[in-house]
Amino acid sequence: MRQVFSVARFNFRGFFKNPKVIVTFLLGAALCYLLSARVMEGIDAYGTPVQLAEPFLWTFGDAYSILLSSVLLLLLFSDLPMAGGMTPYYLYRTTRGKWLAGQLVYVAGVVLLYTGFLFGATAVLCGRDSYLGDKWSETAAMLAYSKLGEELGVPSTVKVMESVTPYGCMLQVLGLLFLYAFALSLLVLAGNLRSGKNRGMISGLLFSLYGLLLN
Repeated sequence: MRQVFSVARFNFRGFFKNPKVIVTFLLGAALCYLLSARVMEGIDAYGTPVQLAEPFLWTFGDAYSILLSSVLLLLLFSDLPMAGGMTPYYLYRTTRGKWLAGQLVYVAGVVLLYTGFLFGATAVLCGRDSYLGDKWSETAAMLAYSKLGEELGVPSTVKVMESVTPYGCMLQVLGLLFLYAFALSLLVLAGNLRSGKNRGMISGLLFSLYGLLLN
């Protein structure tokens, strides 16, 4: 496992200085702002505070938002697998299986950072009107019991509020977002390894298009 994490750690060298990383996270922040506009409109309409996780849940609580946010990762992972001057060294000192496992750990780490960033961005956008307590807000209740939530496209429902807490629901949405983005990234990686980098991008785009059609 030490060799696997060594490969993954090497892939993270200069990660935050990479122009693709900067552009992807900036686009992610812009996407959060655009998607959460309807949420902020609902908050302003009632003038009541919301639970910290609720803006994220309302922004990424539907398949369309998850699909859009995951497509941005195609830009970030277009050059998978991470190969460079040290790749022959790692392949010689380890095995192809461990090197590939290191790529998977790297992908999982990046997706985890990205999903965490999306949550942080929505929390910051609506942080002025948020509180930390693990209890649904009056705003969520009013959106769920009125037609305004449906008109704004805010997925606030009575069934969810009665069955799970805000943080519990947040963990489920984060898990779904992470798994979908991870599956998309693995498809790009598999396509690049098997048929060349262009095939990986094409496979990822077709996978996203198929998800859009199903949605």
